[in-house]
Amino acid sequence: MAVLDFSYDQALFPKHLRLVLERLTETSDKRECAQDWVGCFTTTAQIFRNGKTSNGREEIQEMIERSWDNVEWRHHKPRMVYVLGKGTNDVMVKGSTEYQFQDGRFHEGNWGAEISFVEVDGEWKIQKYTVVFV
Repeated sequence: MAVLDFSYDQALFPKHLRLVLERLTETSDKRECAQDWVGCFTTTAQIFRNGKTSNGREEIQEMIERSWDNVEWRHHKPRMVYVLGKGTNDVMVKGSTEYQFQDGRFHEGNWGAEISFVEVDGEWKIQKYTVVFV
C-alpha cells in the first residue's frame, strides 16, 4: 500500500486508521476497485454525499458505481487530516479531486469529509462518512 501525501499529527492519528484512509483513497480512483472501496465500510455504514444518504454496503456499492457515470478518470487528493480529539476515532479530511469527464471536460473541486471509524471483528472500518463539496 502506497503512503499518501497528506499532513496529519502522528501522535493523534493512529496507523490503523491511517491505513483505512489510504486504502479508501487508493481504491476510490479505480473503477475496477469499487468492491474494495466498499470493503472499507461496515455492513451498516452510512454515507452522506451530495445531499443524499446511502445506508449499508448495498446502497454504498450502488452510489460508488453511479459516481463513475460520465467520468473517464478521477484523482482524489486528501491534503490534511484533523483528528477530532486525542483517543477518538473521528477525523476530518480536507482535499480536492480532479475529474476528466467522457465529454472532454475537466474539473477540480475541493471537499471536506468527516469520517468515523469503528473496530469490527478486529478490523477497522468506516461507520459514518459525510462529505461536502465546496
